Amino acid sequence: MLKLGLDWTPNVNHIGFFVAQAKGFYKSYGLELQISNPADDDYALTPAKKIELGSLDFALCPIESVISFRTKEKPFPLIAIAALLQEDLSAIAVRTNEGINSPKDLDGKTYASYKARYEDGIVKTMVANDRGKGN
Repeated sequence: MLKLGLDWTPNVNHIGFFVAQAKGFYKSYGLELQISNPADDDYALTPAKKIELGSLDFALCPIESVISFRTKEKPFPLIAIAALLQEDLSAIAVRTNEGINSPKDLDGKTYASYKARYEDGIVKTMVANDRGKGN
């Protein structure tokens, strides 16, 4: 059995996996696929961490996870084998009444994240590149 970990709550980005499973495409190749939803453990571990621990065979995750795991003090040989989408669908959601119209307007605001090792640096750089301070 192959175990695939989704990167987020099942959504339209994952539909191909579910359709292929429902239509029996994996079974036609002699494969049994178990799809893991990160809500199963209340998002306690990232899909990449689950690969490192051996509880998943494949996972959907951002490229930052590959960089992070390969640059740890004790690197883990996580590799990217495919891209589902040609462009990143990442987004920062804000309330419409906050006056935030571009990244520089995020200076001084609170950013909630899943605390990936590179995430804060990416957001700070994005704000600074838009003539903000990156705070």
